[in-house]
Amino acid sequence: MPARRTELRSGPTTPDAARGLRRRLARRAPTLALLTALLVAPASGMGQTAPAGPGLDLIVLVDRSASMSGGEGRAPGDPHGLRALLLRLALEVVARSAESNRVSHRLGVVSFGSTARVDLPLAEVRRDDLPRLRREVAAIPSGSLGNTDFLAAFAAAAKLLEALSTDAARQRAVLLVTDGVPYVPGVDVAAYRRELRAFVAAHFLGRQTALEILVLPPPAAARAADRQLWRELSSGRVAEIADDRGDAFAALDRILAGLVGTRIAESRRAAGERSVESLLLPPYLDLVVFDIYHDGPAAEVAVLAPDTLRPLSAELAGVNEVRLGELLSSIAVRRPAPGLWTFRKSHPDTRIKIVSQQFFPRGVLVDPAGEQPLRQYDQVGVAYRVVDGEGSPVQELPGYPLSLELSLVRPDGRRGALAMSRQPELGSAVFRTREQAECELAGRYWTQIRVTTGDLNGRRVQVFEDHWTGFSVSEARRIDCQVSALGVRGSRVPPPWPLWGRPVATRLDCRDLRARPVELRSIVLGSPASLFQPSLFHEGRLIAAALDLEYLGRGSYQGWLHGVRSPGLYRLELAVDRSRLATAYNIRILPAATSFARHLSWLDWALLLASGAAGAAALGWLTRRLLTRKLRKWRAATWLC
Repeated sequence: MPARRTELRSGPTTPDAARGLRRRLARRAPTLALLTALLVAPASGMGQTAPAGPGLDLIVLVDRSASMSGGEGRAPGDPHGLRALLLRLALEVVARSAESNRVSHRLGVVSFGSTARVDLPLAEVRRDDLPRLRREVAAIPSGSLGNTDFLAAFAAAAKLLEALSTDAARQRAVLLVTDGVPYVPGVDVAAYRRELRAFVAAHFLGRQTALEILVLPPPAAARAADRQLWRELSSGRVAEIADDRGDAFAALDRILAGLVGTRIAESRRAAGERSVESLLLPPYLDLVVFDIYHDGPAAEVAVLAPDTLRPLSAELAGVNEVRLGELLSSIAVRRPAPGLWTFRKSHPDTRIKIVSQQFFPRGVLVDPAGEQPLRQYDQVGVAYRVVDGEGSPVQELPGYPLSLELSLVRPDGRRGALAMSRQPELGSAVFRTREQAECELAGRYWTQIRVTTGDLNGRRVQVFEDHWTGFSVSEARRIDCQVSALGVRGSRVPPPWPLWGRPVATRLDCRDLRARPVELRSIVLGSPASLFQPSLFHEGRLIAAALDLEYLGRGSYQGWLHGVRSPGLYRLELAVDRSRLATAYNIRILPAATSFARHLSWLDWALLLASGAAGAAALGWLTRRLLTRKLRKWRAATWLC
């Protein structure tokens, strides 16, 4: 997972600031409820589809030490019940991602203090399971579990992950929610930190498990060393938030969005008149939520979609509005039209802000499709289809063409960009890499794909990012078979074929990576002579061909290529019947395509001229014979008269 750095913020410290916080929380709660419900609600027209592939195994570690526990979710380290909000939101966002991306996410919850307690074992999170999972999360005891032993928490998480079946296609992550202060009586603090670093490095970082840390407002005892510890353990993926419910919601939303692959874009506010504000919405949005901050009870705002004169209202399909007292209201719009949205205000100090954007395009990997297992040293091209929420090829909006960017991440972590272009012959909304990538390593390859388009101002807008798809490559030893001697006679004499039907001499030599001959009889099922199938092209057109090879032993072949019947340029490509090749090996043909030209030799020209002369003589003789016969008939007819 890519590292993300989040801004460190501090919360209110004065009684007046705390009272202001409570007032903001009272106003903000309905907006958070509306946004959470809309994020998890199914998109319009979205059907319940079966998961297309594996997803994320996420374990949430919840600090329930003495400083983080209390009655009704309130505690010295969590006076506003942020943990309960975070757990509920985690369920909603993970379920939404699983449905919209058509993958299988699993979520587990572990509470810890002096010991660790598994509150929710790792279980698949689907929309149908949400009511039950909400009840289970709400029933988690909020009492204190004693001290703050992070080693116990991480040990419980490692045990849950190790109990799962090994699946290279699934990604793993741990989210720690804490006030960030370890405390184990009688233990040396420096030694404890060293042991914690070693355990996390061995059980998580070394096994490609992402670690995210969300630090709630720490008590005064928090030290700079504790903050440095969390930055080191998570490679900088730490979010330290103020004790503000809205900030907590936004921070967790950012973290979960990065883990499950959801992107939340931000629109820029366009300058306008004092009574008019404009916001530019990108295309392909499934949902947008506007927050409108009114100046007073008399302040009104008319929201107009692009190229319309009628303001939005809650009576329209796909529009939801919540009025939060006199100062704040929220409007959610499904499938908003792209372009410039206008807000006509009755008071110039009224402000409009976008709090959420969600795009509807998704995607599925078309090739490699997994029908034929890939082996090390294969060369693959990646094909990807952009789909909508129902799994059908997406219908691009007029004027907003989609483009794809692919980054192929290899098993050793190296990545490379591959350009993609449309391939209409493969189907609607299908893109394919222009070049092939060589799988020189065995293991899991991740295809991280960004789907982008342009907005009204021509800026690139990312509408989807897929980092769940990929393919696996099994380990194999490479054998290179070099094609040579095309058109050159070997020790064998070709059979007496007609002029343009003479076969072309062909030779193959198969060697390992150390240039040593490979005895193919030991790794090929059946005769090695029929292991290769030819594809012959004449002037770019595929023609019928046959390859008659004799296996000489020690990886060498000699024979004849049949089908070269006319002068011109030819290209030969050889395919390997891999069903007969042992799985621990892979054969590469070098070069991948061999070109040669068929020309007429002096003997061919002599035969052509001789044939032409013989044909001309035969034609002259036949002509004279016919003329003589007609002349005789004419003379006979004249004599009778």
